[in-house]
Amino acid sequence: MKDINKIIGEMITHIPLCTHKDPKDIIIIDNFNIVKSQISQYNIKNIYYKTFEELLSTEFNTIDIIIINQRSPLDNQSISNIYNILKEDGLIIFQTDNFDDQNSKLINDLQLVNKFWIAMPTIFENQIFILASKKYHPQADIILQRSDFLNDLYYYNSDIQKASFTMPTYIKKRLLGISKN
Repeated sequence: MKDINKIIGEMITHIPLCTHKDPKDIIIIDNFNIVKSQISQYNIKNIYYKTFEELLSTEFNTIDIIIINQRSPLDNQSISNIYNILKEDGLIIFQTDNFDDQNSKLINDLQLVNKFWIAMPTIFENQIFILASKKYHPQADIILQRSDFLNDLYYYNSDIQKASFTMPTYIKKRLLGISKN
């Protein structure tokens, strides 16, 4: 039987941490603490566990990665604050809604992160997240020397990471010009 929390925990942890060249400072917003068990495999200097409200109201030195495992009330102001918190090669991964022609939340969320060089949806086990990056591409810049040596994984591997950014044609066509691959 699939453990969806374990899958989400692995994917939202390892995708950004195996994409960023040298992550040292990370903010994690995770109501379920499913990232905590995965993060221990990395040599991270500073890990901050915060709420979404604390993310927007606390002064931070610049951050490499922000992981948001909850549906957050993202808007232009919060994304602008997040963009400013991130280092020049920083990235964020956050949850959004599944694609639906009638529901434009995924499209709106992609448009919110249009300042980023890369803004791509990733899908796994019917969950959709957006990875937005100032520098690194989650398919082209994956650190294989890191991803291939992770231990005790249930779901994540470097091939799954690459494949999780591949969308069905009907979604890909609808996101053309919105998603920044």
